[in-house]
Amino acid sequence: MEQDTKQVLQTGWLALCAELFYSGFDYEHSGKKARDDFQLLVHHALSVADLICEKSDSNEILLERAGWIYGKVGFGFLHNGQYENSIKMYKKVFHISDQLPSEDATTIAKTHNNIAMAYNYQGNFELALEYHEKSRILREKSLGIVHLDTAASYNNIGVTYDDKGKHSDALEWYYKALDIRKKLAGEESIDAASTYNNISVVLSRQGHFTDALEMQKKSLKTNENILGETHPTTIRGYNNLGMIYRDKGDAQLALEWYKVALEAGKIIYSNDHSDLAIFYNNVAMVLLDDINALDEALEYLFQARDICENALVKDEIKTAIVYSSLANAYSQQEKHSKSLEFYKKVLEIRERVFGREHSSTASAHNDIAIVYDDMGNQDKALEHLNIALAIYEQYSTEAQKDIAHACNNMAIIFGKSKQLKESLYWLERALPNFEITYGDGHTELAYFYINLAKVHDELGNDDESLRWYEKALAVNERVNGIDHDQTAYLCNNIAVANGNLGNHEIAINHHTKALVYCENHLGIDHENTASTFCNIAISTASLGKVDEAIEWHKKALSVRERILGDSHLETAESYYYIAAVYDDVDDYSNALHWYKKALPIREKTLGAHHLDTIYVYSHIASIYREQGEYEYALDWFIKALDGYKVTLGVEHQYTQWVQNNINVIKGEL
Repeated sequence: MEQDTKQVLQTGWLALCAELFYSGFDYEHSGKKARDDFQLLVHHALSVADLICEKSDSNEILLERAGWIYGKVGFGFLHNGQYENSIKMYKKVFHISDQLPSEDATTIAKTHNNIAMAYNYQGNFELALEYHEKSRILREKSLGIVHLDTAASYNNIGVTYDDKGKHSDALEWYYKALDIRKKLAGEESIDAASTYNNISVVLSRQGHFTDALEMQKKSLKTNENILGETHPTTIRGYNNLGMIYRDKGDAQLALEWYKVALEAGKIIYSNDHSDLAIFYNNVAMVLLDDINALDEALEYLFQARDICENALVKDEIKTAIVYSSLANAYSQQEKHSKSLEFYKKVLEIRERVFGREHSSTASAHNDIAIVYDDMGNQDKALEHLNIALAIYEQYSTEAQKDIAHACNNMAIIFGKSKQLKESLYWLERALPNFEITYGDGHTELAYFYINLAKVHDELGNDDESLRWYEKALAVNERVNGIDHDQTAYLCNNIAVANGNLGNHEIAINHHTKALVYCENHLGIDHENTASTFCNIAISTASLGKVDEAIEWHKKALSVRERILGDSHLETAESYYYIAAVYDDVDDYSNALHWYKKALPIREKTLGAHHLDTIYVYSHIASIYREQGEYEYALDWFIKALDGYKVTLGVEHQYTQWVQNNINVIKGEL
């Protein structure tokens, strides 16, 4: 072995091996012989380094060489995803450093930094921060605060805080790094561009999309000028622009930038490169948001899957990302068994790579739970959600976003089975985590407020429902502005909630706001426009403005007959509402005319035992009773009674009400 040591040192094999790692030897895409030779070099180099450390008489030069080998190989393991092996190598470097009194503080700081990065990739954020702090303190003492290496420590601490979900803390460290990098390297330097990129990602997560786009475009401009349009860093910038636009809800621009990243990636990466798979995946994720583009999305996902599965060296983490997207696509197609198959593959990979107690593993359980819920298997859904929550809660503040979404999913499951109080319990558990995670400037918070409003609405808590809809509207207007489809949707819901509370003037005001959006963006001949006409009519009728209400209902009817036909259920709804307005003012002739236009459509489409059909029977019967035409009234009440018995049961109050009317009429006859 001593001869081997001498030979290796003399021939430079150690240097060759270490530099191959350090310079980014393309292990994944090299030929088999090159990869075998490379592995042999690594093995041989580590054997020699171990021998040097074992020998009691090794001099300082040999120990430095062994430490250098461990450091270079550790760096290679770090960037090949072998984080435990990387940490082992770096800890061997520390052991050698203890034996070298002259060891440079900057070298020790770099080793601390690299160990921190390995822990960060593993999701062990506390240990990552501990080692980053050690690196920062050493660099500040030995190099000073205004130094690029110190700025690198600040930047890396920001990365860890960002991964923990502590976005405000991340920004604080990023801006510290940016100040130094701008001062020493210049505002249009690669270092500054890197920090602008990191800041933009955090701002996007916080919902500050305008600022995020500004930062990302600064970064991209520098990278294009210095590195070129087909450099990996520039391409990641294109990809991040796509991510920000997708977070913002601008699918068209998100798709455009993801495709720019993909086309640039095709130029520099081989067809089996895992980064290329992610670019295909990201294009597909935007397409999945469009129900009409599912087939196209699957084509991109199949490309991504083939790249991952056929790669010479498998990147399991990226493979799991692609499998997760495929599962999502199959779920949207309601191919739940296929979706479950791929989500279970994701779970297997993450348990193998990260372990059973990692937050990424918990996310796989969460996804599986959603599929089981879609399949109607509530017990299995709750089982996997409880596993996910138990894991997330171990991370406490680091997993606030994940806890929030898991609790929200619990609420959705209970809501579907009409266990509304249980649903509300989980929403209230999720609330503080949603507000902390997203702040008041993110659409995710608006969607969550909508879920709260819906549950309160179903519970009959009109005041609470209105309060949460108004909070959702405030967030949505702040993020998307007044002229947005989600704003129109919320205005309609706020109007309905106000109507339920008797605030009909306020209701009309909000419906009118929604109508402006519908007419401007959807046109007169659209279902949503017709529905808004109908809603205005209902509120107007509640104010006793009969003629005006009829006018609005007939506007809705005109649109529905034109675009849906005169035998559609929504057209029947207009007939029914017009009848109801006439009925309320005792205009029985017109009321009967419109009820009898609604009835055959509901009978044919819904059947005689559907509640919407039975309501018409009851109204017609009541009109005939009021007019003293008891035989007709009896016939229609008997139809209503038959329907209520089947649909609601004999003991229901509606059934009892109809039975009492039948008894009274029989007495009259």
